[in-house]
Amino acid sequence: MKRDMDEFDKLLAKTIDKTIRYVMGDQNALIAYYYLEKISCPSRETPKELDVFSKTLRGLLELIEGKFQASLPSWKMQSCKAFPQN
Repeated sequence: MKRDMDEFDKLLAKTIDKTIRYVMGDQNALIAYYYLEKISCPSRETPKELDVFSKTLRGLLELIEGKFQASLPSWKMQSCKAFPQN
């Protein structure tokens, strides 16, 4: 049973890595992994620390989204459906 979980954890970590790299790109994924490593959640521990990983990644994405939105001209923000107005 332990061996099966180890294999599952490896597969899960690999799947998460592929997804993050697909969504964020390789360079941004490396930045995210560096940050996660700094808060004691290295990528190899992701399957065991899903809550920490999820909360940290959400925080990073919110930070990135805020910086991205702040860099857009206001007229683009108003016409972009991806950024709903409050």
